[in-house]
Amino acid sequence: MIQAIGLSKPSIVIDYYGTAKDYYEDAPGVVIVDIGEGARSVHSEIEKMITDATYYQSLKMEQTESSGDWVSVDRRCTHRVVAEIYGLVGGRSRHIDALEDRCRE
Repeated sequence: MIQAIGLSKPSIVIDYYGTAKDYYEDAPGVVIVDIGEGARSVHSEIEKMITDATYYQSLKMEQTESSGDWVSVDRRCTHRVVAEIYGLVGGRSRHIDALEDRCRE
């Protein structure tokens, strides 16, 4: 779901276990449908998202405006993860410097 938000893809979360609100209540452009409301509720939300262009665009705009808060699409994920690991175990190394040099190329 985080990737969908970061890429501005409006999404429907079907909440089977009653926990989706804990995770996605404040997520932009994400619609939570409680399965307890039945299949009709899921169907109507999917239909609305597909047929109502204004609704879809409003969800997409919410995600576009905050996508950078959810995911960074800059091809530097490995660098950030490795840098965090080395930071946790005691500082920089030549591997981090080499990785930074490769990312600049």
